[in-house]
Parts: sequence; structure tokens; C-alpha cells
Amino acid sequence: PPPPPPPPPSNSTPTAFPPPAPPPSYDAAAFESPRCLLRHLELHPNATQGGVVFEVNAAGGRVLGYTILYNGTARHDHLLPMQLALDRALLEFYSDDDAATIEPSHMPYPAGKPRFLQMNIIQVAGPIFFYCPAMFVFILISNRMVWEKEFHLRTGMKLMGLKLAAYWGSWVFTALVFMLCTISIMMLCGHLFSFEYFTNVEFVPLALAFFLFSCSCIAMAMLCSAVLGATSYANTVAFSVFLVGFFLQLIFSVIPVHFWWSTTAPHIWYHLFVLYPPFNFAKCLADFALKAFPHFDLAEGGFVSGPGYKTADLFSPVLVEKLYGNRDFYAPPTAWSMVFLALNSLALFLTAVVLDVAWSDPERMWRLLRLLGSEFRPRRRRAAAPPAHMLVVSRASKHYGPAWLRSARAHLSRCLPSYCSRILLAPPPPPAVDRLSVSATSGSVLCLLGHNGAGKTTTVGMITAAMPPSSGEISVCGFDVAEHPDEIHSIVGLCPQHDLLWDELSPYEHLMVFAGMKGIVLDPSAMLSSVGLSEVAHSPSKMLSGGMKRRLSVAICSIGSPRVLVFDEPTTGLDPIHKRHVWQLISDLKRDRIVILTTHCMEEAAYLSDQIAILSSGRLLVLGNPLSLRNKHGVGYRLNIQIPPQFEGALVTMFESSFFGFEMVAASAGSVTFSFRSEAMTLFPSVLQKLQSDFPVRSMSLSFNTLEEVFFKVTNESVKHDSST
Repeated sequence: PPPPPPPPPSNSTPTAFPPPAPPPSYDAAAFESPRCLLRHLELHPNATQGGVVFEVNAAGGRVLGYTILYNGTARHDHLLPMQLALDRALLEFYSDDDAATIEPSHMPYPAGKPRFLQMNIIQVAGPIFFYCPAMFVFILISNRMVWEKEFHLRTGMKLMGLKLAAYWGSWVFTALVFMLCTISIMMLCGHLFSFEYFTNVEFVPLALAFFLFSCSCIAMAMLCSAVLGATSYANTVAFSVFLVGFFLQLIFSVIPVHFWWSTTAPHIWYHLFVLYPPFNFAKCLADFALKAFPHFDLAEGGFVSGPGYKTADLFSPVLVEKLYGNRDFYAPPTAWSMVFLALNSLALFLTAVVLDVAWSDPERMWRLLRLLGSEFRPRRRRAAAPPAHMLVVSRASKHYGPAWLRSARAHLSRCLPSYCSRILLAPPPPPAVDRLSVSATSGSVLCLLGHNGAGKTTTVGMITAAMPPSSGEISVCGFDVAEHPDEIHSIVGLCPQHDLLWDELSPYEHLMVFAGMKGIVLDPSAMLSSVGLSEVAHSPSKMLSGGMKRRLSVAICSIGSPRVLVFDEPTTGLDPIHKRHVWQLISDLKRDRIVILTTHCMEEAAYLSDQIAILSSGRLLVLGNPLSLRNKHGVGYRLNIQIPPQFEGALVTMFESSFFGFEMVAASAGSVTFSFRSEAMTLFPSVLQKLQSDFPVRSMSLSFNTLEEVFFKVTNESVKHDSST
């Protein structure tokens, strides 16, 4: 018998258990419940060899099973004899057979079927894993398309004759090549690692789901490129879209996609989610997983392999069994999600094209919207087309922003009182070009001069049909730029201010690419030889110097022998040697062509130009050849005299008192400059005699007035006039 229990401490709390029975005088003791047995073991540690807890049917009192308790810190060799004795006693009691025997033997523990789902990371997180590769291609395509837009490569290709359909088609093809490579790598790896998504799903539905999702990612990339103009913004927006989609895919992995079609989920959610391409892609993957991955079979008592997803299952409703306490319900077939993926791609692509046209050419978009009603309006009568060898700009103006907004502002300003319109309506922005009228003929160079923001680049854009005029008319070799932009692009060559070159392509490849855009065949070697680039014909353009890049740009703009050549600041940033080389190229190219030149270099304008137009705030100030402008707006001649500084005052006084018509321009550190017109040239011998006799002249020079002085005088007068008005 066990020893008597120790007395409980005086400060212990009373327990709800019954008091222990007195120690029995035999080896076995019975207890009313397992709790009493456990209480006894707790009060008598290491004093009991083993215990048995019987599971008894409450209705019939039949023993259903038993559990043997033993002391794990001691030897338990007695467990097998104890189990054998209990089984023999139960067998004899229920069978009334005293001769029944039990033969014990050792055998391995039977491997039961799993009663819980063995988690498969590909099944659970498949929508996330397969979402990421396509989105990485989306980020790449967005970046490169916006890069071309930011650095005006797309504008250059458009002016070289590239059609909008060809541009979008080339990028769709490029993106599809990237996507197909990505899909092929994923499917190959999936088969190598025996993932059920690839081994237990037929090729057609799986490839179709990946392809349609790839198309939607390409459409999203094009939408980003249509509304963004800088690569920094494109990267930020693309990564934001990726991160938001990643967390949504995580939600679709934690909460099964099929839940949104259950009876407990608000149906408004799946109506919204189907507009989001990754949701439809996740729905396709979830449909595949239901039949491709193991599932619980009640008859088998565990999880069994899935039957596999067949192509015929695309059009069958998806049975979802008891999800989150719901009854069995049917989700739409997989083909339904694929149709929505295709519609998502189409809607995103059309939106991208519309926004691209609206962003790049608001006037063209406005004309497209008015096209339906244009048939019922009387057509305005046009003057006779100018000759095919002329460029005519007639009262052309360019306003930025939609025309309907300007019309609405003008209408409201007429209807409202003047004080209300000043308060309620913001003043309209000034036009970039205001009623400009110029002309040029074949074999001549028209130079546009003006300060930054004067409207030179906008004028060039209107002449090249990159941006149609808001009002007025521009005719290039008989074609109206607003009605025949494609013809204008075919006869105009543009050398923009910044080189439109790809770093990876060589000069030879650049000429081949741009010639292909114009649809002509040429010999790049001969053209490169004419601009002195034969030695670097096959070197990447990033290895070329600034002068070489400008000469390559000149060669590109002359592809196809265009009838009009436009050079927008062609020598910016060049050293004097390369600048002179470019000037010679332009002089050689102007034969039988109309050349438009914009520059800030007055020496360049004087060297190349047959006509010069000076612009300020979008308005034409003066127009004429360099000599006539100097005669009309210049001051004739300049006389510079170098004398000791202490004689400056006496020299100025002598000219003011003795020689009428001479005007001091500048005096500093012994250098005094006077200007005078040709009428005062008769006084020049007297001036020389007086200087020789009265002043210690160190040096003296006489020069004709410069075009730069004319430019300063004309633009300063315009600024003073604008300030006064």
C-alpha cells in the first residue's frame, strides 16, 4: 500500500476534488472517474506502476476501449503484459469463452492516411508567383516607351513617316516576345519541378490564361506610356501598380477567389473585381487548382490526387464545395474569366490610344469629336494652293489647350459684366504663336531668331505638322499641314535640337531604321561618307562625339531627299571647328530645297540665311535679308578707339562738339566705341586727322554693325512696347 499522504499546508485553498480514499491493502484500486485517478497520481507521485482508463458506452455500459497510463520516468516493461491481461479479460467477459487466447507479436506502426491538408505553396500562392513575372515585363515596357517619349524619339520617328499603327504594333510585338519568353521559361521550370499547375493541367487552357494576362499587362504598360511623360514618373507609377496588385493577389490567395461568388459574399465585389485583370487571372488559376491539386475524399478518408484540368472543362461551371461554411455553389466557368481578360486588354488598349492622341494632339482629338457634325456645316472656301516650291505661313496662331475651353471663356466674358469676368474668369494664356505670316522659296534659307519662349520651336512644330495650328493656314509645297499631315511628313526632314539617337545602334543602323520608316532604299555607306562618318559607321552612337552626333542627325533628316529641311538649333554645344562643318553641310543641302533654321547664334544666321524673321512673344517683329535688316534697324558703322583712360572724357567731348552724327556706344578702361551712319562717312578723314594730332591713340578699328545689335534693338523695342501697353 502507498504511504499516507502528507498533510496539506494550512494556508492552502480548499479544492473541489473529493477527498482521497484511504490507502488500499491490495495492489489494485478503482476510482469513480478519470479525474479522481489523476488526483490520486498527483498526490502519490512515483508510487503507482500504471493505470487504466476505460471508455464505456453510456447507454449499454459496454467497454469501447481503454487507455493505459504509465510512469514515463521508470521502466515500463510491464506494459505489454498489462495490455495482454486486459485484452484477455475483456475477451473472456464478452465471449464467455475461458479457453480464448491471445498471441501477441511486434509489427510496424500502420501508416494512416493524412487527415489534414498538406499545404502546397504553389497551390496557395500561385496567383502571386505567376503574377510577378508578367508585371516585371510591364514595368520594363512602360519605362522604355516613356523614355522614347521623354527624349522625343517618338516625335522624330513620327516626323520621319512612322504611322501610329506601326508604332503601337511594333511595341505590342516587342512586348509579346518578352512575354512569350517569360511564359516559356515558367512552363519549362514548372514541368521540371513537377508542379501540378503544369503537370496536371492541359497545355491549351494554361497557355491561354498566361497569354491573355500578358496581353492585359501590355495594355496597362501602353496606358502608362500614354499619360506619363517622364521615366521617373513612369517608374514610380509602374512600381506602385505592381505593389498594389501584389497585395491584392495576396488577399486573393488568403481568401479564395471563389468566395466572392458564394451566398455570404456581397455580389457587388465580383462585379468590380472582374474589371481588374489580375483578379480574372487569379480566378483562372483557382479553377485549375480545384482539379489539378489533391482534395479530400470522404470515402477514402483522406486526400487523393485531383483528376486534372482538361480543355473541355473551360466551359463547365466550377463546383465549389462548402467554402467557409457555405453550401455547395457554382462559380462561372473558366472561359468566362478568360473573356473578361480579353475585354480588359481591349479596353485598356483603346483607352491608351485615345488618351495618347488627346495628350499629344488635343486639337486633333477635338476635331475627331466634331467629325460627326462637320458634314452639316458649310465648308469654308480656301484660297488657291500656293506653288509646290514654296512654304507659306498665313496668319498662323497656336494656342495650347482645347478650343472649346477658349470658346467657352470668350463667350462667358462677353455675357458677363466686365468686373465679374475679371473676378470669375482667369485670364487666358497668351498664344505661343500669334498670327505669324512668313514665306520661303526653294533654294533659300529662312532663319527664325528669338529669345527662349519666343515661339520658334512651336513654329517649327506647326510647319512639320507635329502640332497643327489653332487658326490660320500653313502650306508646305502645296500641302496644307492640317489636312495632309502624312504628306507633310514624307516631304519634310527635321534635325531637332537634341539628337534623336539610340545609344546601342550604330550610325549605319540608324540610317537603315529611319529609311525603313520612310519606306525607301538607300546606301548608308555613301551617305555616311558625305558627312564624314565612314570611320565610325559601325560604332555605337554613345561612343560618338557631339559633332559626330550632329552630323549623323543631319544625315538622318536628309534621308529620302526631302523638299523641306528643318534645323532646330543644329550647332548648339559644338566647338567652332564642328560648327563650321555643319554650316557647310547645310549650305550644300539647301540646293533645290526649302531650309528652315532656328538658332541663337547671330554669326550662324548671318552666314547661312537668305531671310531672317525675328520673333518675340509669338509675334513676328521684322522680316528681311541680313543686309536689309542691318541697314534699316542698325546704326551703320562702329568705330573703336583705344587710348589711355585719362583721355576718355576729352575724346567724348571732342566728338560731341565737333562731329555731328557720331554717338558714343560704350566707354570702359580706355576703350571708347562710337556708332555712326553711312552719311557721316564724309567726316571720317577729319576724324582721323583730329585723333592723330590731339590724342595718343594706341589702336583703332572700324567695322560694320552686327546682326546681334539689330536683334537687341528690335527685341528691346518690342519689350518696351509690351510693357507700355
